[in-house]
Amino acid sequence: MRRWLAARPPGHALDLGGGHGRHAAWLRERGWHVLLLDHDEDAVAAAAARGLAAARQDLTQHPWPVAGPYDVVLVHRVLYQLPASARGAVVERAAGALDRGGELLLVEPSTVLASLRPPGGVREIDASAVHRRWRQGS
Repeated sequence: MRRWLAARPPGHALDLGGGHGRHAAWLRERGWHVLLLDHDEDAVAAAAARGLAAARQDLTQHPWPVAGPYDVVLVHRVLYQLPASARGAVVERAAGALDRGGELLLVEPSTVLASLRPPGGVREIDASAVHRRWRQGS
């Protein structure tokens, strides 16, 4: 994941379920503008204490407070924690926050990834047992 992100020019990123901000801080250090969303109040407070833009958000609830569009939306080990019935809607919202040519990076257990399909206007550009990369409208 980091190798792929390091190869991209900095832009705007949305870190869904970003917890204490480990990935968001790494992106910010490389020049990215990052918004982190997480349902856990303590995690959001810890991310904000690191100087990260962070907001509390239940990803299964809509709307999200996203200014987008984003060049990258990162979903790292989040979907497996959600009810299976909510995962598709979360992925659709994540893809909807992408700019044209933006990429959605999903890093989840293989059982979760196997159940997901790219939403309309998004195509898969890379896949493995533990990740999927999807691109918006390019």
